[in-house]
Amino acid sequence: MIVSITVIPVGTSSPSLSQYIAKLIKMFREEGYTFKLTDTASIFEISDFEELSSLLSKIYDILYGEGIDRVVTVVTIDERRDKELKLDKKIESVLLHLGEYRKDVS
Repeated sequence: MIVSITVIPVGTSSPSLSQYIAKLIKMFREEGYTFKLTDTASIFEISDFEELSSLLSKIYDILYGEGIDRVVTVVTIDERRDKELKLDKKIESVLLHLGEYRKDVS
């Protein structure tokens, strides 16, 4: 499944959240998650709901460990049972329909 996660630490001393997001990205890398960082979310390839639950628990542990008392989380799940979903495949499909995608160009 493809999962988009947006976390918003509430009650920080600054409107900038990048220091908190950087700590999460470090954990994502250390834990070996396949993910893509965007301006407003991180998008993951997740195998099942147990893995998603574990990831969310790790996110909360890090943020609460940083002294954050409240976290707003938005999770979007794209799950298909007929085929495996991979990051960037939906983009490739749209670009193919537009005639703009070439497999020999990255």
